[in-house]
Amino acid sequence: INILLINQLKRITPPPNQSFKMEFFRMIGGAIDVEQMPFQLVKKEDTFEIRDYEPCVVAETIDQGNNGFRTLARYIGVFGTPENRIHAGSGKENKNGAKIAMTAPVINQKIAMTAPVINQKINMTAPVLNNSSSNGMMMAFVLPKEYKTIESAPVPTNKNVKLREIPKRKCAVIQFTWNINEKQGEEKANQFISTLKSKGYHTGTWQLARYNPPFTIPFLRTNEIIVELQNDDDTMSNSNL
Repeated sequence: INILLINQLKRITPPPNQSFKMEFFRMIGGAIDVEQMPFQLVKKEDTFEIRDYEPCVVAETIDQGNNGFRTLARYIGVFGTPENRIHAGSGKENKNGAKIAMTAPVINQKIAMTAPVINQKINMTAPVLNNSSSNGMMMAFVLPKEYKTIESAPVPTNKNVKLREIPKRKCAVIQFTWNINEKQGEEKANQFISTLKSKGYHTGTWQLARYNPPFTIPFLRTNEIIVELQNDDDTMSNSNL
């Protein structure tokens, strides 16, 4: 596919009767038109950025046999009736559940063998994911910003889907293209973490973030490794000297 044609597709606003077809071609060309995880740019390094991410709510599940995406897609209603229910007393009761807009990115994060059982209620104030001695992968959808708390979000009816609040955090982010799987993501994350440590940053957990559907042309895809930073205000101040 000609790259100039792809760039033109990204700029076209199609007439209503062609909107679905044109949106499909825009996504093939790497366009990201859905709501994204909000952040403020703090600093731009040569190959990566430091960002302050706003608090958000995620729906997450253990990604066993690549079924995580379908499980979460059913929660937000991609395949028909959403597998969720509205909180009682919210004034939005709907026996068919609430459709939730797709956002970007889709996040993968390794989880430890000692992570809580997936059908256990998750403590809203305690993180449940980490990167040590991990043999599993957690997949998460970031919910639209209208859902600021777990209480405001539709309740999953599938016990394998859990809601979790992620507090405001400072992260280092490196962006890249092409297809990537979880194993390749871990290798890239380890390389990035080594780079960050060599620059004096204190690193925490990492996430693989993917922004595009599977049919997007590989070299036009948007992927990121997001590494949480710990107590790095002094590090960034010194690096600006």
